[in-house]
Amino acid sequence: MFNLNEGDYIYKDTTFKRLEDAKASCLEAKKYQKLGYYKKALEKYNFSLYSFENFFGFCALDSAALSPKTQVFLLLFVVDIVGQIKKCYTKLKEPYKLSVFLKIFEEIVKTIGENEKLLSAEQLIFYQKLKQEIELDADEIEFAEAKAFLEKSHQAIIDNSDDPIFREMVSYYEECCSYETFLVPSKGVIISSSSSSSCFIATAAYCTSAHPDIDTFRNFRDKKLLTNPVGQVLVSLYYKISPSVANYVKRQPVIKSFLRQQLERLAEWMRSREVKS
Repeated sequence: MFNLNEGDYIYKDTTFKRLEDAKASCLEAKKYQKLGYYKKALEKYNFSLYSFENFFGFCALDSAALSPKTQVFLLLFVVDIVGQIKKCYTKLKEPYKLSVFLKIFEEIVKTIGENEKLLSAEQLIFYQKLKQEIELDADEIEFAEAKAFLEKSHQAIIDNSDDPIFREMVSYYEECCSYETFLVPSKGVIISSSSSSSCFIATAAYCTSAHPDIDTFRNFRDKKLLTNPVGQVLVSLYYKISPSVANYVKRQPVIKSFLRQQLERLAEWMRSREVKS
């Protein structure tokens, strides 16, 4: 891949370590993948995405400034991980999981293409290879049916999966997309500070940021909390403590399940009070 020093990074050493952890875990995953231990490789890719999501979380806490050029570089880093995950699911013959990461892969590549002018010569060559890979993927009959199903129910594949590694990898990727320092796949724009922020703890409990309940929580925040001084203080406090709480919840399946049940009840109550998504 590319040198981690490429780009204009402004963050603390503790934050940089998360990016180093992501790279180290990715390299370890590739070793397992080469040996044919695809499930073990997926565990390492999962940790790599987890470390990468942590990196963005600490960037936010450190008020880091990442240049557009660096943001594109980070997209290239993530697309390499996603591409390898896709290859693992191909080898494991799991078409539905494969189709989810195929879609993620395609949207990242599209975003990179929309920022092509920021690519170095080496990165441009890598980007061209990515586009060729998408064309080859499209010719694979093996998961054509899964991809067609995905167009109708992307979220259903994730929600109905009993594979925690798969669900977590999708969740970590989506959480990366919620940060203003990450280019939004398929849109090719940087999220502004006024855009909807991530509901960290709820996202950790639901293993996705796209659940309707999370939209309900965001609407409660926007319509009830942010409209008054006390609510604004509560929201500010939440965003200070929630990243660390969310990281703990992700590693505790029992707590995650209990928390989701309580959040589902809370969301239902909010909707009954006309706080709709």
